[in-house]
Amino acid sequence: ERRRLEKDLAVARSDIEAAQRKLSSQSFLDRAPAPVVARNRDRLAAASAEAARLTERLAALPATP
Repeated sequence: ERRRLEKDLAVARSDIEAAQRKLSSQSFLDRAPAPVVARNRDRLAAASAEAARLTERLAALPATP
């Protein structure tokens, strides 16, 4: 279970980094249509919430020897 959660957390963090990279690019913000920018903001919010949820679940698991 811990390995699966850690893998899912890595994916969520990767999604966060990708969305942040796009949203921090002025070129992307200037050229992308508003719905695309909004979709990336939504993806960032969803990935952040998922990362927080997974981190919480990992913390709740008993430590493995």
